[in-house]
Amino acid sequence: MKVQPELRRFFERVSSLHEAAQLEEQEREAARTRAAKPAARRKRWNPGAIRVYLLAIGSIVAVGMWVVQSLRPQPLGRPILPESIHGRWETNNPKYRHRGFWISWDKVAFQTGPLLTDYTIAQIEDVVARPSLTGDTTYFTVNYRGEEGRATWAFAFAGKPKPAIRFSHQKEIEWRPGKGEGWPRN
Repeated sequence: MKVQPELRRFFERVSSLHEAAQLEEQEREAARTRAAKPAARRKRWNPGAIRVYLLAIGSIVAVGMWVVQSLRPQPLGRPILPESIHGRWETNNPKYRHRGFWISWDKVAFQTGPLLTDYTIAQIEDVVARPSLTGDTTYFTVNYRGEEGRATWAFAFAGKPKPAIRFSHQKEIEWRPGKGEGWPRN
């Protein structure tokens, strides 16, 4: 019978096709499994852990900024000088016998000649005050704008036992509160 060998070949072919389909399905399943494994291996962040990390980082940054800010000299904000240094200042030093200066909240005036009417007035732009470690002296840096442009004036003020100002560049000269008018007039 000739039919049998043809049927056998037919069944073998169908069987091999079936096996091929099964192999193909097994390969697809294996590929799906391989693709799914990296996703399963990937670590997912826990939202609670993220909040804790962000809170810790934020706290560290805030403390660091506070430390840096506390170590820097603090500007007084509005350009004012304390009332204890307001008024006229003069010295007994013969080199500056006819010189002096006046200080107010937001202005400074420097006497430029022997007459009290010889002076220039400058507008204070900002003030940085830094107390000494012992607390008896305050170091001021005053930025002001006068006729000749912007300038910086640095001095130390000691309030006790007698008020005195010493310029940073002339520490040997002591300036004391002066007698006379509180602010120059023309």
